[in-house]
Amino acid sequence: MENVGKVKNKKMMTLAILFISALEMGGMGLQPALASIQASFPDAPATLIQTMSNFPGFAMLIGCLISTLLATKVSKKVLCQVGVGCYAAIAFLGFFFHGSILQLYAWQIVLGLGFGLLMPTSNGIIAENYDESQRGAIMGIQNTFTNGGGIYLTFVGGMLAAINWHYTYLAYLFGLIPLVLGCIYLPKDKPAAKADKKSGGHLNISKKTWLYGGIIFVFITSYTVFGSNVSFIINDRNLGSSAMTGTAMSIFLVGGMLAGPLFSPTERKLHDYTFCCAFLLLTVGFFIVYMASSLVMVFVGALVTGLSMGFAMPTALLGCTNCNTVESATAGCAVAHMAGQIGTVLSAIIYTSAASVFSSASDFRFLFASIACAVLCVLVAVAVTIVNRAGSKA
Repeated sequence: MENVGKVKNKKMMTLAILFISALEMGGMGLQPALASIQASFPDAPATLIQTMSNFPGFAMLIGCLISTLLATKVSKKVLCQVGVGCYAAIAFLGFFFHGSILQLYAWQIVLGLGFGLLMPTSNGIIAENYDESQRGAIMGIQNTFTNGGGIYLTFVGGMLAAINWHYTYLAYLFGLIPLVLGCIYLPKDKPAAKADKKSGGHLNISKKTWLYGGIIFVFITSYTVFGSNVSFIINDRNLGSSAMTGTAMSIFLVGGMLAGPLFSPTERKLHDYTFCCAFLLLTVGFFIVYMASSLVMVFVGALVTGLSMGFAMPTALLGCTNCNTVESATAGCAVAHMAGQIGTVLSAIIYTSAASVFSSASDFRFLFASIACAVLCVLVAVAVTIVNRAGSKA
């Protein structure tokens, strides 16, 4: 906690970090406008348009690697603020320059690189300026802000898209708030290698980091099943229009917000076994959706499934900060973020392909995912027990 003495206003610093966290679901910003974008570019393949909202995830992987490499040369504050600046810049770039699909994809790359810079470094700032008891509370609230930011983008972006689809980009002006707060209240810090040359800088991460990365990979791979398939079950069972899918997704994100305040007390009692709570929630949530005969039941399943994120991701990020040195925390958190993003990309390939071996019905994917998550809950508990026992003997 080297920089505690340099913090002028810790409450405002915390607020700045939380507002930065609200940017992390920025890839959802174009989702309300995809149909209108398709209409504006009728010659573009539908898959090319649909992939656009997920494309920042690919660039984010590169951004995380860049942030890890530059952490020995550039301070976390600078890297984080550059990432926030990329988010805010999208508002102007997309609003004024949107004449081709190539331009739109270019802005998605800028957005993804920004995520890769701001996400691990903001967690590194938490590691450096808060003790272990404070980190859990902050990371729980972080998740609330992250999901709130996703809801904001889809809601405000949808209203702006009703004017004209490129107006959706103006929703990214929200990034100016954490940009200003961060410039004023984030503490100045030294690059990792300068802070501790003997440790080898940020690349010297704990072996336990890979456990957290592996768990987050299988969690996000499972978690993404809801968003990828809920529209099919609503349509196939004649439960409502496509607008109801948007409502279900909003409730899904609200679940993640509600779990934020519950994380800290749960983690204090269960520690790494908090992951098991997340997988149990996925098990129950997916099963409710599978059994749903009404929209209300789908919404209940969405809420329960969404709650899982509020336990899984904060547990991984807290674990990555606590098992690493302050200088290595940024790289440790980058591992978790990259593992999660890879899980997002591979989710449909893994789950849809595996479920299709037993049934081609779209709703069966929820039953399959529910069973898989129940098994993963047990496997994660075993893995955590083995690693923790091995650590205590070391």
